[in-house]
Amino acid sequence: MRLLKATQGICGNRNLTYLDEFQPESLSLRILEFLDRFADTGGRYSNINQLTGQKHQAHEDPIACWGEIVNRIMEEQATPGERRKVVHTGLRASAALGSIAYCQIRDMDQRSLDITSGFTRNHELDVAAKHAIYALVVLIAALRKVIDSLCDSAREASPNSNSGVADIPDMKEFFQFAWTDKQYVMRKRRWP
Repeated sequence: MRLLKATQGICGNRNLTYLDEFQPESLSLRILEFLDRFADTGGRYSNINQLTGQKHQAHEDPIACWGEIVNRIMEEQATPGERRKVVHTGLRASAALGSIAYCQIRDMDQRSLDITSGFTRNHELDVAAKHAIYALVVLIAALRKVIDSLCDSAREASPNSNSGVADIPDMKEFFQFAWTDKQYVMRKRRWP
């Protein structure tokens, strides 16, 4: 998050608008904040800390946080067709299994699930994952534009630098996957 804040500062100083759409409560920044907290060992092992009784739990349960993000994605980002398919999947599974099955699984907020809601939630997680990846790809693409702008400015500042070596090593090959084509992102099965 510190790197993002520094990048936002650079954008402000240089009047770049690439990151303007990412407000503090935007989905992309919420997911980035979740990943940032998860990267901290105090957050990553919060479930183990809770089980062992450690009192110094620095962050809320990451599973519950991810559940909140999934709920938000299903409400705000998922298409009506995706939502209908999710519900239909749960109802089909419940009808097929009838009373011969019992669900012992709990949701991410520790609520008990029945067969219908268990299958529904599983499918929601799949749908939400695609939307979450797209939200991050859009953020990465905006960051790539900031880097490109800075590289262009560096080339303009040193016009005699025709050595073939970049003034700023921008490593574009690491950002080639950041295509903001939503259909492509939603269909993609594997990421680098």
